[in-house]
Amino acid sequence: MNPLASLAQILTIKEKSPLPVHFSYIEPMLHPLPVEVAKKYFKDDEQELLTSYVGLENFSTKVLKNIRIKLQSPLGFSPKVESNERGGNLEFTFDKEKLEITIDRIDPNESIYIHLFPSPSLLVKDFEPKVIIDDELLTRGMMRMGYYKKYPSFMFMNIGLLIIALLTISSVFFGTNIFKYLRSLDPDYVLIQESQNRLQSYSCVNTVVKMNSEFDWYFSKSLMPLDYTLKANGVGTYDELLSKEQVVVCLSQSVNKQIN
Repeated sequence: MNPLASLAQILTIKEKSPLPVHFSYIEPMLHPLPVEVAKKYFKDDEQELLTSYVGLENFSTKVLKNIRIKLQSPLGFSPKVESNERGGNLEFTFDKEKLEITIDRIDPNESIYIHLFPSPSLLVKDFEPKVIIDDELLTRGMMRMGYYKKYPSFMFMNIGLLIIALLTISSVFFGTNIFKYLRSLDPDYVLIQESQNRLQSYSCVNTVVKMNSEFDWYFSKSLMPLDYTLKANGVGTYDELLSKEQVVVCLSQSVNKQIN
């Protein structure tokens, strides 16, 4: 393979990978207010302040442009937007009609914090805002990458759990195959497997019986007719069956226990 082509593929994959943007959200919560504040700024039936929170952290090396936060219900007060940079101040616009907050950009390694004050009487059940960055909806892939950037220990923990899971599956697979191999060395097991392969449509307990003085008794206890036993042992006649040193016979559980 051409090394330059491989490098180009790696760069293409990296270019198309989701931007790491950490998204955090706190559902609306009620906060009690002093009586004087409640009487001055709130209606008689609204004596508590409802607040919610949205955080966006840009862990990529690119500037995020044209960020739109689309609210699901009206606010009782104007939102408050802060940044960990630019002296804490951040310019934004709030369209009350569209219920949309617009921020022009979020620089690399910049975090913005949006404090929302939903109107209690107009609050919807699912208040979590939708975030659109440069005309693209904030995806779970972007949020997951941002989460791992913010908390790298969780990424390593998930990788470790994945490795453990793969090792466990490999061990079970390897152990199963070793067990099958060891069983294949047992001539009785091989004989039973061969007979079961010939008789897939039958359901019985196949048992290896040695051709000795007790054979006639075991053969009389067979639950299947003679043609079954002949076919199970790969012979065509009863005389051919008697010439074998060991024979597979279908026996009941109780008779099988007597042998084992």
